[in-house]
Amino acid sequence: MIKNNDRRTFFNLLITYLFLFLIWTLFSFVFTDPNLTLINRQAFIACQNFLWQNILPNTYLRVGTYLTLTGALMINYLYLIKFWPKKIKFFDKKIIITLLPLFLILLISYNALSHDLFNYIFNARILIKYGTNPHRVAALNFPNDLWLRFMHNVHTTAPYGQAWTIISLIPYFFGFNKFLLTYLSFKFFAFLGMLLSYFFLNKLLNKKENKNFKLALLFLNPLILIETLANAHNDWWMMWPVLASFLIAKKFIQEKNKNYFWIILIVLLMFFSVFTKFASLVAIPFLIYYLSKNHLEKLLIFKTKFPEKIKHFIDQYFWDLISISFFLPLLTKRSQCFLTWYLIWPMAFLPLLKSKCWRNNLLIFSFSALLSYVPWILYLPWLNFEHALANVLLYKQVILWSAPLIYNLFILLNLIIKNVKNKR
Repeated sequence: MIKNNDRRTFFNLLITYLFLFLIWTLFSFVFTDPNLTLINRQAFIACQNFLWQNILPNTYLRVGTYLTLTGALMINYLYLIKFWPKKIKFFDKKIIITLLPLFLILLISYNALSHDLFNYIFNARILIKYGTNPHRVAALNFPNDLWLRFMHNVHTTAPYGQAWTIISLIPYFFGFNKFLLTYLSFKFFAFLGMLLSYFFLNKLLNKKENKNFKLALLFLNPLILIETLANAHNDWWMMWPVLASFLIAKKFIQEKNKNYFWIILIVLLMFFSVFTKFASLVAIPFLIYYLSKNHLEKLLIFKTKFPEKIKHFIDQYFWDLISISFFLPLLTKRSQCFLTWYLIWPMAFLPLLKSKCWRNNLLIFSFSALLSYVPWILYLPWLNFEHALANVLLYKQVILWSAPLIYNLFILLNLIIKNVKNKR
């Protein structure tokens, strides 16, 4: 009876999650760029004007709605994970019936928290329509193009790798030179990157206990859903080749008769990942170690006590160490003080983590990342018109780092107290 009640509670939470994201989608159109009309229909334009006139200028309502909505999403997510039935599969029929509408709703939402999607579109447009390299020519060189009106950072060339520029031509082609179709095509392409990552993570987990729970922990996280489906960031197109490389490496290690074609495939996948976003370079040392760890055991140095302990620690917390290493690029100037969607990089390994502490840190970071948008939303009407506002990035960083810092200080304090008690 208790199990049935828990199952019912779980599906109710799933439906509530769907409803909350429906509200998110409606709310997202508050932030539509003033130069953009997505659908040229009277009903849609009337609805858009209502949001612009009644919610956008009202700071308290705008910020209050965002805080309430994100807070409700975080709480719903935590309870959803808490009541996840142990034996239920991620692609259970009932879950799919709820998740498909949720994914579709987010795919048609506006990219409220980021303008990067417009950059992806226009960089592909520069290559296809104007026959020019977007890595050498900035968007501002095409002032008469109507698609330029709602693009930000028009003065910079394409900041992503050439691999992304090439594959971004696929969703651009399926847009058939119609902006709305192109917009939705790029969003679906971001979703496809996430699905590929799910596939390879599912294979890496193999038959591990609570596999579906661990996958849900990542792919139902509100930050992951919003940054992937709503904001359509391309980071999964950097991460799925990394995950695929480790899966192929795992198969190569387990083979008795080694097929070295798999090594060539791993090299190609890593080239693709690096030339999508350079941050994936940090995975290469781990991949080399993963492929050679069995041979390292035969070396004399690893038969001594200290190196043996180090190797044992690396093997035990291998995925945790990779995840932590993906934080390093986030601390560089190039990341512009830790852009929140870059959390997809370390969080991509969430289902594989050994350390509960690091897993909790990532979840807390994902929540504080959503809250760190508050300064941006607070000043949004002015930011839309390119007014420079001091300290917005500073406020974002303070909010982002405060919760994880408090959590780790609390853990440290608990360890000190336990240590003191044990000595008495």
